Amino acid sequence: MIEHGTGGRGDVYVSQEVPPQLQASYQLHHRLEMSGAYERLEQLDPRRSILLRTYLTSDKPVKDIAAELGIGNSTAKFMVHTSMEVAFFTLPEEQRAEYDNSPLTALQVRSTVQTKTKSDRVTAKNIQRWQRHRTSQGASNDLTEPLSTEETLQSSHHLPYRTPDDTTNRAS
Repeated sequence: MIEHGTGGRGDVYVSQEVPPQLQASYQLHHRLEMSGAYERLEQLDPRRSILLRTYLTSDKPVKDIAAELGIGNSTAKFMVHTSMEVAFFTLPEEQRAEYDNSPLTALQVRSTVQTKTKSDRVTAKNIQRWQRHRTSQGASNDLTEPLSTEETLQSSHHLPYRTPDDTTNRAS
């Protein structure tokens, strides 16, 4: 179970059970919860409350949350932004100031997490693809070992350079 509470100055603290990459996002969630934002969203559309709550407390992409709720991806993205615009102004003024009085800035605490997660996935896939290619070429998968000139030429997928004087393969 995730524990949370407020410190002496009204600061929100979260337990160590929250993944480190979600702590800022979870802090925003807790602030919204304490300000009654989710109840306000619930009055408009219960899906908005569920969508924003899930978005801020998990590392699921919007498209996965949208699929769970049975709504389209672009609709879900729009709903996250408009829900934050409604919910943000339930926060006390001093908490809004921490996000430069901008709902979009507040949402960036979560989108930064998503960008980092996606970047890590892409990097891992690119390394795997490179290692498969190196294996198929009979080379080592050691990332510190540079490619030989022959391996570089074999793996190159560039077209040969054509000079302006080159008349081969030109239509007459």
